[in-house]
Amino acid sequence: MLIGLGCLMMLPGLSIRSLWGSEGRWAVIAREMMESGNYFLPTINGMVYFDKPLLSYWVIIPFSLKSGVTESAVRMPSALSGILACIIVFLIGKRLFDSKTGFISGILLLTTVMFLFWARHGSADMFNLLFIWIMFLFFTTGGIEGRFLNLMAIYIAGAISSFFKGPAGASVVFFSICFYSFILLLINLQQRGLFYKNVKEEFLKQFRWVASWRGMTSISIGVGVFFILLFLPVWITGSWESVRLMWRENIERFFRPFDHIEPAYAYIKHIAVFTLPWTILVAASFFRIKNLWREWSGRYIILVSSGIFIFFLLSGSRRSYYILPLIPGLMIIVGKMIKDWLEGTSSYVLKAASILSALLISLSGIALAYAYLKMDDLRHISQIFLPPFLVLAGITSIFFFYRDKKKKGLVLLFLTFFIFEVWIFNTGMAITEKQRGSLKVFSLEAKEAIKTIDKEKVVIFKDISSSVIFYLNMGRIKEIHTKEDLMEFRKTHPDGLVIADMKNLDALKDNRGCISLEPIIVEKKQKEKEERLALFRFRKQED
Repeated sequence: MLIGLGCLMMLPGLSIRSLWGSEGRWAVIAREMMESGNYFLPTINGMVYFDKPLLSYWVIIPFSLKSGVTESAVRMPSALSGILACIIVFLIGKRLFDSKTGFISGILLLTTVMFLFWARHGSADMFNLLFIWIMFLFFTTGGIEGRFLNLMAIYIAGAISSFFKGPAGASVVFFSICFYSFILLLINLQQRGLFYKNVKEEFLKQFRWVASWRGMTSISIGVGVFFILLFLPVWITGSWESVRLMWRENIERFFRPFDHIEPAYAYIKHIAVFTLPWTILVAASFFRIKNLWREWSGRYIILVSSGIFIFFLLSGSRRSYYILPLIPGLMIIVGKMIKDWLEGTSSYVLKAASILSALLISLSGIALAYAYLKMDDLRHISQIFLPPFLVLAGITSIFFFYRDKKKKGLVLLFLTFFIFEVWIFNTGMAITEKQRGSLKVFSLEAKEAIKTIDKEKVVIFKDISSSVIFYLNMGRIKEIHTKEDLMEFRKTHPDGLVIADMKNLDALKDNRGCISLEPIIVEKKQKEKEERLALFRFRKQED
């Protein structure tokens, strides 16, 4: 059932939204790899560009063999990773507690909005989350007892995951497991006494996943796989850029951040956003964390999740989506709390949190109705029916919770959020795409205008979005970056065309101080002051 719901939530409508953010880079790199046949040297517009390790681009290619690289092909690997992540959460919840906890945790994760957003986004972040929790699964199901096959699977998975988003994923797991083992060591020593024999025995017990022949052999195999994958592109291409990327984006960024610098407390805000619509339930679960701590499995998920949080807290480079791997752990904790509550454990805190979550869905319905009445550009016929449904479902859920019909209330709440989120990522995304899809529209219009012109007569001035390169789909287009080069291009091709961002117009003045270019096609934005792309032609000299 969880797989079916995951497919229904993740897979439809992946091509509705035009490429956004880093997706353009992923799409162009994958397409140029397929066109050139060189799968070890990523390029954008023919220029070598290392942004992430190679596996993050390779996974797009199998989905592009039939119809080429499309929005759906770019996002399909992340979507499938999201479905697998929900299954992994179910398996861990089942292993630690029981099937009910696993299922509730999987449903919670599946209906978490920001998890869904990144699962439907073409990037390496969902792979990073998936492999982190695959490693935790192997540790939970045998690695914790030092079983050789489980340990080997953990370290090999860590090595492979390093070539999606870098070694940060494996480092998170290693740090979190160390944190768990160290805290358990202290707890057990407190009970047994700080004697040398006790310390040695307890240390070897808690750290047998590394301090044993099985652990050391598994680490050696994992390190071997890592270095093979690390130096394979160097051996094939002769370029050390992939190694430098690995160092710069993971080691240097962690200890000496050069971007994405935020205060540590920003993660509290990010967690609140990334756990919606279950933020209130997550907060309520912390009031009952003491009950979960009493059993080993509860300590395990608490300490592992805490380790993930502390790891990212220690990093100087902070960004909202870095915290994404923490969300499955939080959903397992909430899932266990809800399962106990359903089975009769009294909790006024969870009852109040459930009522507030139901109120949230009713308020969402009111907001959607307001958007329909007041915002002409965001209207859709579905908004006639959906707001009343959301309001009524929220009120009904509140009634169920108030009357202690917890199961009915939660089922209705989950179902309502599921339906609402399916609407958000399909119909809602189509509505908003009409407002933000100007870049794709401009690119396709420019492509139509350029298609009959010799490609040598078209240049890109300074940097533009990789998504534009993707939608133009013209092969390599010459790039120029200085005013002098632009003037030289004008002498050679007075009838040439230039693609540029209009914010760079000041740099396009000739020696007389006149604008030497005039726009043919301009990207349409709602606000005139927003930065816009344009296709320019040169003004005649007499102008």
